[in-house]
Amino acid sequence: MPDEQTIDVLNRLLEAEEDSFISRLGEAAPYVDKSAMAGRTLVERMVADHSSHKRGLVEMILKLRGAPATPRRSIVTGGMHYIDLIHLVPDAIAGARKLVETYESVAGDSSNAEVSTLVARHLEDHRRHLAELEDLHSSQEPPALAGG
Repeated sequence: MPDEQTIDVLNRLLEAEEDSFISRLGEAAPYVDKSAMAGRTLVERMVADHSSHKRGLVEMILKLRGAPATPRRSIVTGGMHYIDLIHLVPDAIAGARKLVETYESVAGDSSNAEVSTLVARHLEDHRRHLAELEDLHSSQEPPALAGG
């Protein structure tokens, strides 16, 4: 018999990963100035981690004989490719904070050791992402405004 409570928690995490600003940022391909290529590399790595997290969550849900939540697509990132990455970092930081809070709210809730390990590993990744985004934000100067 499937552990419905654990499956519900995993689906909640899957939805949070899907709704994450970072996940959408990969699809949006925002403009990156040559001086900000380190930011692009960081975002690409984070997007890859998010994809890996989603796969891991789906695999665990299926292993527990559950049904993964249907992904929803956000339209929020529709025009991001016109925006410089540096201006999107604050939203990425907010999204990373939200993911950390979501994972922290369920960490340790499962009696299944495999699920607990998966959640702890994802939480560690999201904490690292948050720290890296904050470092990126504090190290970059916003581009000068035209005419100023």
